[in-house]
Amino acid sequence: MLEGLLKYLQGPEAEQLRKHFVFRIVPMLNPDGVIYGNYRCSLLGCDLNRKWDKPNRLLHPPVFYSKQLIRHMQA
Repeated sequence: MLEGLLKYLQGPEAEQLRKHFVFRIVPMLNPDGVIYGNYRCSLLGCDLNRKWDKPNRLLHPPVFYSKQLIRHMQA
């Protein structure tokens, strides 16, 4: 699905969208867990979807740093 979105955004039919919007694509935040079949949980067993309110830098680094990036982009 993501590959199709990226191809669309690069094509001529999305030219107006590119002129008016900035698209920021965030990769999968849990590749280590997915290798072992855990689509929501990290290798530590934490459900990363439940950690967005108060992520810990050491226990939930993908969420912690993604949140920092989002804050930086808003500034």
